[in-house]
Amino acid sequence: MEINFENAMKLWNERYQKSSKVYDFSGRQIIRSAYNNTNSEYGWKLLTIYPENLGGKITPSNLVCANIKTINEKKNSYPEFKANGINFSIEKERNYYVIEKVINEIDDIDFEKINFYDPKKALSLFEACKNGHFAGFIKIFLNNVKEIAIVDFIQNMFNEYELDIEKENIFGGEAIVINVKINNIETKEELQDILDDCVMARTYLNSYFIPKNVLQTFTIFFNVVHNDYHINIKDIKEPEISGPKNKNTIVINDMVKLNTDANTEGYTTKYGNTKLYSYNITYTKLQEELKELLK
Repeated sequence: MEINFENAMKLWNERYQKSSKVYDFSGRQIIRSAYNNTNSEYGWKLLTIYPENLGGKITPSNLVCANIKTINEKKNSYPEFKANGINFSIEKERNYYVIEKVINEIDDIDFEKINFYDPKKALSLFEACKNGHFAGFIKIFLNNVKEIAIVDFIQNMFNEYELDIEKENIFGGEAIVINVKINNIETKEELQDILDDCVMARTYLNSYFIPKNVLQTFTIFFNVVHNDYHINIKDIKEPEISGPKNKNTIVINDMVKLNTDANTEGYTTKYGNTKLYSYNITYTKLQEELKELLK
């Protein structure tokens, strides 16, 4: 078997069927049409799990589709390597090799039950804390609200997180602000789920509640930070964005964009020289159903 376009497409179709974009084992997105495209962040090739220089065979059981960046980071490393900031090991199972994420022992520690009289276990907490964490916040600015029930409605979409409400005077009018604090975001999938919640909220607000005159305008501001303990969510104001296309939008920062579907080309618009982007995605089927209810 040779590594070429034809065999790469065949392997893609066998493993992903009709999907045009997927994530490789390290969490990087790849797009079917970007095979061998070194100029695309979604470019991919076939990666030989057990390296050829160690006797690895070019067979389907020893190949995976992987982002070119992932392949460049792995190189010929065996049995352990690091890609996209994650440690992996290659394990042999019967007649084939698999890539496994390395789970550090400290990941299984119950930090609430640490025995600080045991220095080895206690200091493992310190080592775990070095890895840092990702935290997020969402500020939902509801401008010129006519029916206060909308606040309870939106809160229920995010009720698994820490919430509070405040009022602000914005652009000559009054806004009710829902603050959503997410203390720890562990995976890209969890980050995507939170962004999807924002899209759901935007769909209802833009497609039903504004036409019903429940409120005038809104902004959903979703921001993710790494190891930053100095942000006071109540000090963050509504992004000063102008123009009709920038109203009633989701505003995200670089960290959200790079780690979710928002990074897909054409999905976002950057605000000048800032690190903020508008993400004007709507659930179209839900939007259609809501419009029907307005009739």
